[in-house]
Order: sequence, then structure tokens, then C-alpha cells
Amino acid sequence: MVTPSRITLARKRRGMTLADLSEGAKISLQSLSNYETGRTAPRRATMGRIAEALAFPEIFFEGPDLDELPTAGISWRARSKTSARTLDAARAAGTLGAMLYDWIDRRFRLPVTDVPSFTKPDPETVASMVRTRWGLGVT
Repeated sequence: MVTPSRITLARKRRGMTLADLSEGAKISLQSLSNYETGRTAPRRATMGRIAEALAFPEIFFEGPDLDELPTAGISWRARSKTSARTLDAARAAGTLGAMLYDWIDRRFRLPVTDVPSFTKPDPETVASMVRTRWGLGVT
């Protein structure tokens, strides 16, 4: 069964509009909109064309429903100069990254995070201090 939010996430990750995907998958804009909102479900052949146009494996679209990362939790360097399409693609990439982390976390015992807290030094100094603390790059 196809999960509508996964079609939307994959489309946004590829930086595509509904019209772009409609053209690439050779399906009507209205049908695609219906698939993304869950009003109708695509046939297997149609889903194959959508998956191909998005360069995602078909099985990706059969997973559980997804929630995109909240915009408030994302830091942007020049938000006002960044297009909505780029912002959507970045949020979708972050959502996929969170999915990967959850997958790894369920299967492996990960070490406890040991990132020290420093006040006010510049990023390069903090990076150097963390590398020293972790014994990285020390000869």
C-alpha cells in the first residue's frame, strides 16, 4: 500500500514541483495531487513511473507515514534568500537522515554522545578542542 506522505517527501527531496513530477511520470497533475493527499491510490504501474521519475525504489513508498522535520528546528544561514523549493529539499533530506538514524539506532547499540559544552569560542577553536578531547588527529 502506497503512503501519500512518502510521495510528497520524495518529490520535495528531488526539488520537484507537482507539475515537474506530473510531466516526468507522465500522469495528470490532478491524479498526482490525489495520490499525495490520499484521495486515491496509484496503480502499481503508475507507482512504478512515479518511483522512476523520482529515482526512489518503489518499496520506499510502502513504509509508514512520515512527518517532515519541523521548520522551527532547522537553522538556515540565509533563509530569506533561499527558495522554497531548496528549503523543502533540505527539510526532506533531514527527514530521511532522521529515518536512517532511527533505523541504525534500532539495530545497533550506539555509544553515548560525548560532545563537551563550550561557551563563546569560535567554531574552529571548538572543533579543535573536541578533536583533542576525543584524541582525534593527535600524534
